[in-house]
Amino acid sequence: MVDKFDTFAERLKYLRSKSGLSLAALAKQLGVSAQAAHKWENGGRVDSDRLWALAALFKVDPSWLMQGPVIEDGLEKKPHFHYLVGAPSIPKTTDSGVFVPLLDAADVIEWTTQEGDISFDYHKGEWVACPAPHGGLTFALMVKGVSMENLGSKVSYSDGDMIFVDPEVEPTSGVRAVFSASGLSRKLDVVFRELIVEGGQRFWRSLNPQWPQAISPVEEKHQVLGVVIGKWSPER
Repeated sequence: MVDKFDTFAERLKYLRSKSGLSLAALAKQLGVSAQAAHKWENGGRVDSDRLWALAALFKVDPSWLMQGPVIEDGLEKKPHFHYLVGAPSIPKTTDSGVFVPLLDAADVIEWTTQEGDISFDYHKGEWVACPAPHGGLTFALMVKGVSMENLGSKVSYSDGDMIFVDPEVEPTSGVRAVFSASGLSRKLDVVFRELIVEGGQRFWRSLNPQWPQAISPVEEKHQVLGVVIGKWSPER
């Protein structure tokens, strides 16, 4: 059993050995020296970005890798971790790390308007691997409904697709964005649409050609919460 190992160094050494990677190969994949990888397996400190990259490489929960299993009431607690099938072996990292929170619509406004340093304790739910470069407030959101579905088109978002949303990207014409239709007062009023700017006017557009009122004006009370930078879709 993997969880018999008491330290980060022992867990890392076990995973590397099980995968068949040499220290040099592990170091090359993470972009560090072999000496740095050797130190990790001998009690050396690992920074947060490398921790997330190691977790993604070995497809394990990062909290387990660092701290070991969490026991509650005599049972091992199931980790909040999801590794995206098809993502690169080592997802690209930014200062914010590899993983982003998977939010419910009710949590989006609170997440995007928070102040101060981001910590992994801020969101107790599931974190998912984001394979694209992203800002520190990026989050994942599940698409609900078919208003943005346009089957047969190059750009289409179906019910159940996971989108990655970055609040730090400038909302320009042609981007898909998530916005609050009633300002920041109603947490459940979060909408996903394409932004269109024409003749100095701004509109929201549904990609589904059959959707009622497919185009509507951007109102002053609308608050853009972030721009979609990518999506992940399950196998059909």
